Amino acid sequence: MRINVIQETGTAIRCASRAPGLPPNASHDHAQNVCQSRFHAEPTTHPTRRTSAQGYVNCRKRGAANDEDEVMGQIFRSRPVVTEETHRTTLFEIFFDLVFVFALIRVTAFMSARPAPVTLAQGFLVLLLLWISWLVYSWLGNYARTDVGPMRAGTTVAMAAVFLAALVIPNVWGSGSGTSEPRLILVLAYIVVRVIHLALYYWAAAGDRRTRRTIRLYALSTALSWIPLVLGAVFGGAAQILFWTAALAVDLAGGVVASILSGWPVRSPGHFMERHSLVLIIALGESLVSVGAGVGAEMIRRPILLAALLTLAVTVCLYRLYSENAATAGEALRMESGLRRGRLAANAYSVAHFPLIAGTIYLALGVEQVLARLAHDQSHDTADLRLDWTPAVALFGGTALYLAGRATFLSLSIRSVPPGQLLAPGAVLLLLPAGRFLPGLVALGLLTAFLVVLVSNEAVSKRRQGSGAPRAVAPRGPPARRDDLRIGASRYHHDPRPSIWMLVSPISRPRVTMTQRTPGDHRLRHPSIYQEFASSTAITRRRHRSVTSSPHQAPGRSPTLHGWFLTRGLRMRISCPRSDRRRPDRRCGQAGRVRLG
Repeated sequence: MRINVIQETGTAIRCASRAPGLPPNASHDHAQNVCQSRFHAEPTTHPTRRTSAQGYVNCRKRGAANDEDEVMGQIFRSRPVVTEETHRTTLFEIFFDLVFVFALIRVTAFMSARPAPVTLAQGFLVLLLLWISWLVYSWLGNYARTDVGPMRAGTTVAMAAVFLAALVIPNVWGSGSGTSEPRLILVLAYIVVRVIHLALYYWAAAGDRRTRRTIRLYALSTALSWIPLVLGAVFGGAAQILFWTAALAVDLAGGVVASILSGWPVRSPGHFMERHSLVLIIALGESLVSVGAGVGAEMIRRPILLAALLTLAVTVCLYRLYSENAATAGEALRMESGLRRGRLAANAYSVAHFPLIAGTIYLALGVEQVLARLAHDQSHDTADLRLDWTPAVALFGGTALYLAGRATFLSLSIRSVPPGQLLAPGAVLLLLPAGRFLPGLVALGLLTAFLVVLVSNEAVSKRRQGSGAPRAVAPRGPPARRDDLRIGASRYHHDPRPSIWMLVSPISRPRVTMTQRTPGDHRLRHPSIYQEFASSTAITRRRHRSVTSSPHQAPGRSPTLHGWFLTRGLRMRISCPRSDRRRPDRRCGQAGRVRLG
């Protein structure tokens, strides 16, 4: 018998067996076995056609080798390679991020050359232009691979446009005759970047009507925003600030409207989280680069070394504050699906990460000014090196902007912000007057001490909450079914007669309130609960868990149960009413409230 592959399209293989003299069933079964063993495939649900001379078997490929062949085949056929759920950041995308960070360095160089309040505002507008340019390609790379075929060629051209725009950034706000050329170069490069993005995204979304409708709607507002951009580049001066502000407002409003009406798909949550985390880490390195930019070729002295170490400590603290909850936020994004995942990604990452990036750049500017004053001081007396208002605002205001962005990111993603993080931006701004009248090195030391205390306080709070949290026990029972999540499922209680009612919120999503009346040692048993007690920063990824909510409590005291559960995409919050906490004769489990929403 001879087996031939007579057709291969996408992820399907059509195998044919030719065996004269054999019955049709035998030839078909043999073709199916060979197709499964040779191509590591499994039969599809499509009907199989049989004839007397040959049998056909449709198989779907699987395995790493076959996936690689499929990708290579789509490259040569010039078709987009749509990403999957397990897609991760590629090296080509990291290289694109390096070009973007080079543009950020040029923005810092522009603001440090002429530090003034107007310069800070102008730098903010340029930062927003660059952020939108990077942001649209992060969404594109999440939808289809950008390192293969036409996607790679188009992204390379966009990369070159960003590089040219970065080179002219220090000269885009000049006034006078003959200074409009850098502004026009920046605007034309930005338009090229956006046109390539829209074209590639529309080409990659072939067959996806919803995504193409969203792209067309977004392209309309994007094209309208180019008009004030060009007008601002032509006129310059104060008109440039007004026109560019209007252009950015139109562009951002168009993205919001497109997200609300149609929605942007997020095919790989892990990839989306990695792109934003990596670009933030690279941007944090800008604060370290600013140390060398501020010192230059001057002789290194002890105050300069101390300032460099303080800068490193500030960078480590900011990284620690972000990385503590990055995995939890990524898990929350993964648990969502459909339009809700796209909106969460747009709000928590696309919007909330811009204050993180901008705050990092302003902080780098403030550090560079401190180091420059220390390096160029000839009297070697650090007591007289006070900061001006602009460097002080960049140093403390940038840190406050970073902390505000982090609090916004946590509130949008995991919906839980430590109380200290809510007050931290305001506390940093209260230190601004003191930093203005203190020497630059002392002001940097004051900011470092504040961040160290903030990180330490959050770590101690988590440790205290974690020490009193109940521990998970061995899993019991069969895997959960969807029916077990219905209101009235008795598997949540020891008592087979639960008292449950449902309240549907008129806004947002439905919320379910369950009053549990269970005697004695109350337990919640469910194999597929994602648990997190006393802290909403680390969601356990293992599925099969049984949770005990009242372990070995002290006599006469009511236990406090407060945590988040994620059960198959549904969030369940358990808390004890205050009335039960005041009355020691009642247990938390007897009137615990559970909200699903």
